[in-house]
Amino acid sequence: MFTTLFVHSAHRVARYFARRTTAKVITAFLFLFVLFALAFGIFLFFRSGFIFIESDVYAHRALLLYVYELFLLIVSGLVFVSALISGLLGLFRSGQELWFMVSPKLRAWPWYTAAQVFEASAWPFFLIALPTLFAVRDVFGLSWLGFSAGLAAVLLAVAGAVMGAMV
Repeated sequence: MFTTLFVHSAHRVARYFARRTTAKVITAFLFLFVLFALAFGIFLFFRSGFIFIESDVYAHRALLLYVYELFLLIVSGLVFVSALISGLLGLFRSGQELWFMVSPKLRAWPWYTAAQVFEASAWPFFLIALPTLFAVRDVFGLSWLGFSAGLAAVLLAVAGAVMGAMV
């Protein structure tokens, strides 16, 4: 079911890079460079903030839990709003995907749109959540098991926000 949909997406990407390939590849590379630089800046920001929290002798445990909860709330909120906008545009687009709407696999359309929305709305995860988790691991000496648990928690929050927005 999803194979047809993902093949369609792969063909769209191939068609995008088919003409003016050099310019589009350079633009995509520069865009990725800016995203990585922004993520590194967010990593440095959160790292210095966590070092400051670690230096507080009395309230650093409670303050750290508050920061974690606020972090998950902000990332989930950003994903929810982004998914809501992407979902509305994806489900009620005017006429661009009509060939698929008349096919026998019409019931797959909401799931495909949900997958596209998850992909489009995952930018807070990659831009904010991953650098923050790496900063936590760097400052507090988090093990890879703890890092994996934090990663799973953020991914579940992102998936829940996307599904909540799609519903």
